[in-house]
Amino acid sequence: MKKLIAFLILALVVQGTAHAQLGGLLNKAKDAVKKEATKVTEKKATETKEKVESKATETATAVTTSTSNANATDIDPNLGLSMSQLRESYNKLSHEAYLTIYRNTPYCFYVNSWKETAEYFNMMRYLIVNMMVSGNDSPTLLFKKYGDAYALPAEMIINANFAVFKAFPKESYPLFLEARTLLRNWENGRIASDHEKINTLVMETSEDGTGFGFRYSENKKYGRGVDDPFMISAYTGEKKSERLPRWKAEEARLLKLYRENVPFENVKNTFINTLTQTAQYSKEKNWLFGVYNSYQLEVAAEDMKNHPKKVEDNDYTQALAMYEKLAANNYPKWEAHLKSEWMKELEDIYSQIGDGKSEIPKAGKSDPKLEAEMIAIAKTLYEDGRVPVKAIIKGADWSYDRNAFGQIINRYHTGYIIFKMKDGTHRMVDIGFKQMYNGGSYGRLQLRGVGTSNLEVDY
Repeated sequence: MKKLIAFLILALVVQGTAHAQLGGLLNKAKDAVKKEATKVTEKKATETKEKVESKATETATAVTTSTSNANATDIDPNLGLSMSQLRESYNKLSHEAYLTIYRNTPYCFYVNSWKETAEYFNMMRYLIVNMMVSGNDSPTLLFKKYGDAYALPAEMIINANFAVFKAFPKESYPLFLEARTLLRNWENGRIASDHEKINTLVMETSEDGTGFGFRYSENKKYGRGVDDPFMISAYTGEKKSERLPRWKAEEARLLKLYRENVPFENVKNTFINTLTQTAQYSKEKNWLFGVYNSYQLEVAAEDMKNHPKKVEDNDYTQALAMYEKLAANNYPKWEAHLKSEWMKELEDIYSQIGDGKSEIPKAGKSDPKLEAEMIAIAKTLYEDGRVPVKAIIKGADWSYDRNAFGQIINRYHTGYIIFKMKDGTHRMVDIGFKQMYNGGSYGRLQLRGVGTSNLEVDY
């Protein structure tokens, strides 16, 4: 998990001071970034863990605030915005699109500082980029702060970044770019979002917030993943299928603000600076950062090409040509390498948390006739294609239900029935069976009730 630790130490961002020697673009990128209103920064990628922990040194660009922030005294050095004005803007957000009841929660919005929220988002970005490069080979990955509910990582960042852009569209194009990049990859299936799948994994922070770990959903034993992740559905009853369309509708509204407020220079400068960062990550073999940037460059390139006031100067032409070359020859290789690394990390995670399958219990007794009757009844219980293949009698003897006078009503056994599912896996369900008593003998075996266990087992 060394790569993960390094990722969480460094600040993965969409905008920052340029370090890469990318032909003649480096100096231009440095000059260009000074012209931008939004300044999001990164820690030096070359700093060691010890230096980061002891010095917490950050590479920061100059802050240029908008006129509306001219008298503000709480300008965040990374966002370049007034945090009090930003918090005030959250009160005007629509609850039909945003997580307004959580507007004071740092892992839902930028509340006190960019840095505080970035600590959460960096963990989420790690999950996101590994899903993006792995497609269907990776399970859905959720984020969970200790003591709180589950979250779809991409949706959390979209929620926060869109909220900033809605309030300060001219100043926060890089955040808007990141959010739209995640939305695009969610829409095209590169970011898994089906949290109800049984193999869903959860990254949860420790109680003190200093550590984290992976685990399955508590519902895995019942044959499902996470029922209700922490998003708009938690308080409006929104269906899972409605989440993506909601954000697409909000994106369409914000694109109008984008066209009216974001200068071409901001888009071009963001594109050039992100490109120089990507080249530096390549030099450092930091594929995680590089791939995350490459997805944003795809969207930024389109924005630059389609901007209504674009200027096709030498910077524009040179940067675009460099990007297209890297996108054709380099980025696919980075993705393939990163996917390979994530598959290895998944193996490591699974080796630590197990496969989540339950052990098959030993039978209390063997009774082939009774077991056959249990299986015959189990065949009638489900309509999802599962087939009962084994009955395990829990107890050695019958148990009895009696009336208020102590007279026997019936006798019963619990059986663990193993079913073969349509997908080839096996699940074990606890089912009660009974025989009614007529005063002298017991009748045929009947269903007494289906238990709550629905466990995946090796069979």
